[in-house]
Amino acid sequence: MESVTILLVQVFLWIGFGIACAAIASKRGRNPLAWFFIGLFAGCIGLILVLVLENPKEKEERLRLLRQENRRLREVVRGDRMTADRRFQETIKRLEIHDEALGIDTRQLISEVPPGQLEEKRGPSGQREIWQKQPWYFADGEVRVGPIPFEDLKKAYQEGRALSETLVWTPKFEDWKPISDVQGLETLLRE
Repeated sequence: MESVTILLVQVFLWIGFGIACAAIASKRGRNPLAWFFIGLFAGCIGLILVLVLENPKEKEERLRLLRQENRRLREVVRGDRMTADRRFQETIKRLEIHDEALGIDTRQLISEVPPGQLEEKRGPSGQREIWQKQPWYFADGEVRVGPIPFEDLKKAYQEGRALSETLVWTPKFEDWKPISDVQGLETLLRE
């Protein structure tokens, strides 16, 4: 009688594992009948397996959201690329106008210079003519001095009335800048 009781308890446990596996599998989008038999024969291991397995509906939803986000990001990149291309074209046009106004061809200058020496080419020798044609202003304490020719600015710098941090302005600038921030200017002033 005792062995029959143990056998009935085991059968009920197997059936319980089978029902538990089927119920969990049904909630996770899996075949409940198949998982009932897996739970029935594998018991606790079947229950652990069904708990560990990923829900295919949730996985599909995550993939759908990732694809949607991927499409959105591709559109953002496409828009950014279009904006960058437009800005590049505008920059090219502005540089052509700039070159025409100054009477130089910077494309030719850049193509003649090896990449590592580009900064040297833009430096004092390339800027001298540009800076010398401009009227200059500089801040001498609280007093604005100018317009003066480049040579007078150079003289003020060499006499110490204008320093690296002295603010200068010319019609080519949008705002006042320290001498040290104007590429090549300080080198020309020292010569």
